[in-house]
Amino acid sequence: MAHVLNLIVKIALKYHNYHVECVQKAVKYIKGSTQRIKKFKKAIKYVGLETNTFLCGDRPTRWNSTFELLKTTYELWEAFVEFGIKEKSYEKDIQRVPDRLDFEAIKEMVDFLEKFKTETENVSAPTKPLVHRLIREILDVNLHLKKWSTKVNFVHLIPDMKDKYDKY
Repeated sequence: MAHVLNLIVKIALKYHNYHVECVQKAVKYIKGSTQRIKKFKKAIKYVGLETNTFLCGDRPTRWNSTFELLKTTYELWEAFVEFGIKEKSYEKDIQRVPDRLDFEAIKEMVDFLEKFKTETENVSAPTKPLVHRLIREILDVNLHLKKWSTKVNFVHLIPDMKDKYDKY
């Protein structure tokens, strides 16, 4: 079941690759230098974010790491804006910095993927019996896909996700 969820989520990430990739490049740029990390931490303080979270790494083969990256990035979006104002070479070096539309799309992706993260954790937990929960998890995913099929930014990707879901 976790493998099927992984395949379904990869479809969503592929459809929203424009926004996801933009954020991934920005995080990689910031984390690529100790100086930029310090400046980004200053930007977090400057905008008044009270958080212990910081930019996390992303492993392309693990969608849940991408999910965590997107979630953290959205929580820190104001710091990204401030960092862009203060760091003059930022836009020039990565060519496209995340903007308001990227962060709105990321927020929507995080909201959508949260269910898949929970379901993946539920079916992957070694101490929980799967047999009696599996049907509920499958139905939860189906209901989640139906619910999101009416959202403008998900209308085109849900049928592909549903096809993959139905295949397994």
